[in-house]
Amino acid sequence: MTDTNRSDSNPTVIDNKENDTNPMGSPKESNLLLSMDLPIVISMLVQAIYNIVDSAFVGFLSEDALSAVSLVFPFQTVFTAINVGIGVGISQHISLFRGEGKNNLSKNVAGQGFLLAFLSAILTLIFGAFFSGTYFNLSHVYGDVAIMGKSYLTIVACFSVGLYLESVFERMLMSLGHTKEAMICQVTGAVVNIFLDPILIFGFGPIKGLGVVGAAIATVFAQILAATMAFIFHKKFNKELDFGLADILPKSKLIKGIFSIGASATVKQVAAAVILMIVNALLFDFNQTAPAVYGAFNRLYVFFQTPSWAIQDVLVILVAYNLGNGQKKRYTKLFKLALVWGTSITVIACLLISNFPDFFLKIFGAKEAMLELGRVAFPILASFLPFQTAASTISAMLQGLGQGNIALFAGVTERFVLPLIFVYLFARIAGLDLVWWAFTLAEVLGLLISAGLLKYVFRRKIG
Repeated sequence: MTDTNRSDSNPTVIDNKENDTNPMGSPKESNLLLSMDLPIVISMLVQAIYNIVDSAFVGFLSEDALSAVSLVFPFQTVFTAINVGIGVGISQHISLFRGEGKNNLSKNVAGQGFLLAFLSAILTLIFGAFFSGTYFNLSHVYGDVAIMGKSYLTIVACFSVGLYLESVFERMLMSLGHTKEAMICQVTGAVVNIFLDPILIFGFGPIKGLGVVGAAIATVFAQILAATMAFIFHKKFNKELDFGLADILPKSKLIKGIFSIGASATVKQVAAAVILMIVNALLFDFNQTAPAVYGAFNRLYVFFQTPSWAIQDVLVILVAYNLGNGQKKRYTKLFKLALVWGTSITVIACLLISNFPDFFLKIFGAKEAMLELGRVAFPILASFLPFQTAASTISAMLQGLGQGNIALFAGVTERFVLPLIFVYLFARIAGLDLVWWAFTLAEVLGLLISAGLLKYVFRRKIG
């Protein structure tokens, strides 16, 4: 664990035990995991449905429009990765400190989370304002695809403040068990986004259709609305985490601890984004339909992985809290439940995608060329889902236990090093079909490595 769970991590705070009404240490494990997980699953599924609907609307504009948005998707993954890293770091620390009864330190962590989210929004704004076109130029993507992609990326980057603040306040709500309120924020944002998409993309009455620009505007508006709601819920329900200016001022040890735990989550998603960029560039060498197929699959991937991601988010919080309470049997059982539930869900997803590729492809307005390519690609790509879910659940367990560095190593290996090696080699020495198999091979090896590291942690560090 990081050194932030020592009382000297912030010498200005007195860490006396306070009344802690957090129920994470007493209900039956399966009931607790389900009660906290279900609202998050619902909210994340709605968000994933929005992603699919958004891509479907854009796909009905043209394949070029879908390719443009698909090329921006890796950057949105990076923004989300930063969010996830900050969120995992603060939720683990808040839960751990509350398990130990150090509620003043929990408030400090909440303030640092707000600070990091705000700074991230500023850096993303600078990127959007000055560097949005750089990627398209470096990737040698020109014409309408580049124009639409640059416009979309500029808007979602420059107005990302809603994305970051929504995430950090929702994580604070989740850390105290208020998952229903977090769900309301996410569902509202997604529903508003879905409602605005067709109006702003195609036009309605006096409102002129804006194409992919309209899709971007709908996205940032919904994010800002959800962030506002999350802040209101935070002020109403998170009295224990009602941070002030003193909590927002930088505290190096807490920031280091947040990064230590959250780094593996961020790096895994950033690595996935980099792989997306590389794969998109390689796919363009084969044909221009391949990136659209890959982009469509990634939207489905997010949808079908959403329940397991929600389970993993809750697992980090519950493991950290029960680690603080010293309840090893309890957090071990929670891990086993999360592993079985998450993997089972993605096995079902794998079977659905493999057996009904045409159904899913037509959601994105696929024509014959895209259907023909997708019928081969979708079943192959879907095969990596269960292996990735198992590896990610192990990573969440390591994060909850405070083993950030080990989780980081496992994540980088599984999500970046192995896929990069196999995708590049297969693209150079074989055809497109073998490129699709690169991800499954990487995830199988990554799972074996993650399992070995977890076994090491339990034998050598926990005992």
